[in-house]
Amino acid sequence: MDPEVFDTRYLPGSQQFEAWEQWYGRVFDTVPLRPASEGFEAKHLTWRLDGFAFSRVAAPAIAGKRSRTHIHRDSVDHWVITLTKRGTHKVLTRDIVAEPAVGIPLVQSLADPMASERSDYDRVQLYLGRDDFREIAVVLDAARDIPLDSPSGRLLAEYLLLLERSLPALEKEEAQGLKDALRAMVAACIKPTADRVAEAAAPIRSSRLELVRRAVERRLRVSALGAAMLCAEVGMSRSQLYRLLDGEGGVARYIQNKRLVAAYSELRDTTNPKSISAIAFDLCFPDASSFSRMFRRQFGVSPSDVRAASFGQQLPTLASTDRMLLKPENFGDLIRFL
Repeated sequence: MDPEVFDTRYLPGSQQFEAWEQWYGRVFDTVPLRPASEGFEAKHLTWRLDGFAFSRVAAPAIAGKRSRTHIHRDSVDHWVITLTKRGTHKVLTRDIVAEPAVGIPLVQSLADPMASERSDYDRVQLYLGRDDFREIAVVLDAARDIPLDSPSGRLLAEYLLLLERSLPALEKEEAQGLKDALRAMVAACIKPTADRVAEAAAPIRSSRLELVRRAVERRLRVSALGAAMLCAEVGMSRSQLYRLLDGEGGVARYIQNKRLVAAYSELRDTTNPKSISAIAFDLCFPDASSFSRMFRRQFGVSPSDVRAASFGQQLPTLASTDRMLLKPENFGDLIRFL
């Protein structure tokens, strides 16, 4: 899916914050926390789906305020779940001061006046329309303005990061049924019950897989990577990890497949001077011949075939392209009709 894009980086520095202020003006008043002479290079991506929207923002330090005037003027009352990936975030709502740490979700409602302050930051946000998520309204309202610093809250954080990674490659038709899974996942993570956890089994598994995937990719070049290291890294028992990766062929096969994908990517990189043997060694394969056999079994071609073809672009790459659309009028219009 292609996101809606708003990007100030292509404007003269003196016009960057003014453009950002106009973009958000219907929903928030904003004030930069750095000198105007430094400009305001910021980027906002938003994926709009049926009943909800997902956004990713990177911006300099800023203060924002949503007043009762804003609320009366635009009537947007969505819930919003924010996950800060970099920077600090302090928000005042309903006489509650919240300062969620990096990686800790925070539920808020755009029906409430609020004031916030951020350092230079990266963050993702999930906007949930009232009508489409009314079945879990009590859960969302009870949780708002309190950082979800708990195991289930961190599971929700992993799910948001999974959405961030997956949405660019998702076809619109595939996204049609996402709302029901999202509703179940949010409810289960914010206020777990046996019924909600059962309903959210699939998205919970996806979040745990994402947690393992990130841990494996961080340790791909560590020869000791295995079940023991992964369990310590992601906080799972061996039995949980084995059950999770059973459908992926097991722990060892999962790690091997990730290393083979990394090797494919390196072989396709025409700027990479390493030999095939060196690539295999760096990714902890025992020798070049066994690496070649595993590679051919996985991809149907040999490592040398991939390296040769990379110069003629005869084989497809594994990565998808994130194409951008032109920016919409303003952020208020973007989220109003979820």
